[in-house]
Amino acid sequence: MPETKEKKLGFDINTEEMAQAGLHFGHKISKIHPKMIPYLAGVRNTIHIIDLEKIKEKLEEALKFIQQLVLDNKILLIIGTKVQVKSLVEAFAQELALPYVTERWLGGTFTNFEIMKKRIAYFKELEKKK
Repeated sequence: MPETKEKKLGFDINTEEMAQAGLHFGHKISKIHPKMIPYLAGVRNTIHIIDLEKIKEKLEEALKFIQQLVLDNKILLIIGTKVQVKSLVEAFAQELALPYVTERWLGGTFTNFEIMKKRIAYFKELEKKK
């Protein structure tokens, strides 16, 4: 019988490292979205403190979902337009041969794709006329 390697399905997410990276700092009290309330641990100096244990659970859930998509040979689009993550997104996506966006994301790209496609064709036609 041929030997098969079983892939590790667990994730090593460390809440101490998350805290050291400052992931527990939320927005100012006035900026809270009501759906975030269950994930808050408290308030410090008008800033919400996020419960990292709950975030860890949701992050593991998201990673398992992504892992299943990859196992099902689905294509993931990686998007990160903030300056702080552009190089990470690009390196991650290139390493896994996934499509990615690191520049401005146009609103409606997915939800209004037919109109976007027509506008792109229109602008390409304008370029040809130059």
